[in-house]
Amino acid sequence: MKKIKVAIYQSHLKGKIPENILKKISRKKPDFLALPEYFFFKKVSKLSDAKIDFKKNIRYLTHISRKLKDTVLIGGSMIREKNKIFYNTAFVFYQGRLIGEYDKQKLFGREKGDISTGFGNKVFEAKGIRFSVLICADILSEEIIMNLKTFSPQLVFLPTFSPYKEEKIEDKILRDENIFVKNAQILKTPIVKICGVSTPKLSYPIQGRSLIADPERIVWRTPFHLENKEILKIGWIKIEEK
Repeated sequence: MKKIKVAIYQSHLKGKIPENILKKISRKKPDFLALPEYFFFKKVSKLSDAKIDFKKNIRYLTHISRKLKDTVLIGGSMIREKNKIFYNTAFVFYQGRLIGEYDKQKLFGREKGDISTGFGNKVFEAKGIRFSVLICADILSEEIIMNLKTFSPQLVFLPTFSPYKEEKIEDKILRDENIFVKNAQILKTPIVKICGVSTPKLSYPIQGRSLIADPERIVWRTPFHLENKEILKIGWIKIEEK
């Protein structure tokens, strides 16, 4: 087994990381920093209209990646246009360079009919680690999970946008085990879920249920009383050497 250090930034969908948080991340020197789905939230009538900020957002992620030097940045996700088609895309940076991108495959809610479905899983490599990115509802697709298994990633990141709903704590625990521990068992690799929290101008509340799951258990989850709070979690994860 190999130990790596991962930083989860559960935050408002504000499209920036405060300087004090960046300094703390820099001091801790994690191998990975992961941001939530739709980190660059913009209130628009159609999701595809958010493409207007795409170049600015990519420049920002490039800048942050340079500042963090030897930390791989999973830049949440944003709307991007490719050949006049719109996707919800996660971008991966390392040392100021874009090293990979992944388009969400299983669309949810208002995404349907406004943006397009991505095709296929991907595995990226940095720092000698093979890792993948899924986005939110992708984790609920047996087809996506079974296909990803054939790629044998050592680690999976899951930027997520999770609408709030009333649930008992025991139901939350059971749901996390049935989805995240189960899929970590199938993939034989840890899953890191990164959530946003309720954000001004967002028309409904979302919940920060970030977590780390391995094939045996939920290793860490956002404390239940902090599901609407910003959290920076930096911790160690064990991955298989492959």
